[in-house]
This record gives sequence, structure tokens and C-alpha cells, in this order.
Amino acid sequence: MKRLPVPQSRANQKPLAKAIGMTQAAASTRWYDKRQWQLEDLAKVAAVLGTTPWELVQPMGDKEKLPQLDSNQQPFD
Repeated sequence: MKRLPVPQSRANQKPLAKAIGMTQAAASTRWYDKRQWQLEDLAKVAAVLGTTPWELVQPMGDKEKLPQLDSNQQPFD
């Protein structure tokens, strides 16, 4: 999962953890990639953060985007 600009302190993780129905410790281990997120948890996190599960699992940064192909592709000779 890509890292999001979420506050790093335990005090700020607690409201997010509560909103998604887990303890602060459980949410923290997932935020720091020590444990994998479950799909149903990603949907809850996305809803709280105002995004989609798809956006959460996309690579970070513009350099990692796939190149856009020309709309009029021609076969190679």
C-alpha cells in the first residue's frame, strides 16, 4: 500500500484506528508495513480518508505512472 500523508504520532493514529474498528497498535503495524492489510480494511481506510481502495494500492510518485500510448498506434515493421 502506498504511504499516505497521515500523522505519525500515536495520538493521531488512534482516531483513524477507531474509525476503522481496530486498535491503534493494529493500525500502526499495518501503516508501517509490518503486517498486510485485509481487503475489507482497505475499504474502511479509504472511506475515512476520502479516497478509494484502488488509490491506496497504487504506486507513489509521478515517475511510476505508466506511459500514455498514442491513440493512433501503428504496427511495427
